[in-house]
Amino acid sequence: MTGRPGKSIPRELRPWATEDPGQTPLDASYIFNNADLGVFKGIGGTLSSTGKFGGILEQIEVQARPMFLILSWIAAAIRFLSTPLSAQL
Repeated sequence: MTGRPGKSIPRELRPWATEDPGQTPLDASYIFNNADLGVFKGIGGTLSSTGKFGGILEQIEVQARPMFLILSWIAAAIRFLSTPLSAQL
């Protein structure tokens, strides 16, 4: 695979909080496609995800839907995984 697998799409560009950078607001969505899992020994496949993130730099909220197609050469198995994800960083 060549190039970068994803992109972030800002919904609104907001000014950097120079006095307290952790208070800088964030609001964006992203698309991440076809990341190659073959760089990890014993597995292959791809990772894709779509989602959005927001909040402030000190406390980022993420909502995503990751999708994995995993080919395990060690276990001789193919798995497709997809589940909603919500996290606070």
